[in-house]
Order: sequence, then structure tokens, then C-alpha cells
Amino acid sequence: MTWTNSDVSHRSPWTKADIRNARKKQLAPILRARGIQLKPMPAGNFLVVEYDDLLVKESYWRWPSRNIDGNAIDFFMTVEGKTFNQAMQALVGPQKTFQNRSELPS
Repeated sequence: MTWTNSDVSHRSPWTKADIRNARKKQLAPILRARGIQLKPMPAGNFLVVEYDDLLVKESYWRWPSRNIDGNAIDFFMTVEGKTFNQAMQALVGPQKTFQNRSELPS
């Protein structure tokens, strides 16, 4: 899945750099920290044990039986059903808060 500028509200607290960094986050350590069991596979892949053939490698995942794949943000949105903000929080921490509109990124 590819995101465009129109997918993120101009009032989003997440900067383009935040989003770019979140897309590139290594999935295996984050999933392990969340208690998700991973089984090492050849070529640096990990099988997500609770799913039949869902594989993660670095910041990328693929689910061959469902013919879907994506980056780290996509994993949380597509596989776990989270919103964009929830996915970002899972990857980079709590949402930033702003005191007034002038602090919002443009």
C-alpha cells in the first residue's frame, strides 16, 4: 500500500519524517515486545505464529494466502485493524500534542 499526502490530514500531528521513519521500523522487535510469537525462517524472514503464513522481514510483511503485503504502518492497519494514529503510536510512541493551531505542521 502506498500513501499519498492526501491520506494524511494537514492537521495530523505526525510529520512526513515521522511517517517515513515509521514505515521503515523493524517489525520483528516491535511484534515481540507486544507478545507476538515469531518463528525464524530462511532468508531473514519471520513467521507470525498466530497466522498461517504471514511473514515479516525488516520493515516489510507479506501474507501470501491473502495476496497482501506492505510496510510497518500497513501491518498495524491491515493485519491488526488499527487506525493510522494507532499504528503510528505502536511504531513511534504516543501521539504528539499541540497547544494551539499555530504549532500544527503544515
